[in-house]
Amino acid sequence: MLAVSKSQSVDLVVASRWIRGGGVEGYDRLKHVLNRAYQSVFRLLYWTTIHDLTLGFKLGRAEVFKSIPWRSQFHEIGCETTLRVIRAGHTVAEVPTVWRRRKEGISKNPFRRNVRYVSMALHILLGSRGGGMA
Repeated sequence: MLAVSKSQSVDLVVASRWIRGGGVEGYDRLKHVLNRAYQSVFRLLYWTTIHDLTLGFKLGRAEVFKSIPWRSQFHEIGCETTLRVIRAGHTVAEVPTVWRRRKEGISKNPFRRNVRYVSMALHILLGSRGGGMA
């Protein structure tokens, strides 16, 4: 990620499950289908070539991150940190990564919370000041 950030002189580098060399292991089938649908729809709505808008593994320039009014309270920070950067006109690149299902413990992101990802993405797209988190 650091090498791509330096060589391409971009503002944000995101790890992507959905590009060549990336992937997922142990994904629930429904989660996989819904995640791919979300990525495809919002990729079109944001007119971006970035394939993974939600994964939380990212590297960004401090001055860019400090300039953005973040709104997230939970896991939707995964999409906010990519989408607000894109909306602000900053440059973004991606590198492949493989997401692997946890072997121990319990997820702190229940399925119903995924509605927050959609809400956040729509509010950023539509320019809402509230950020979608009422």
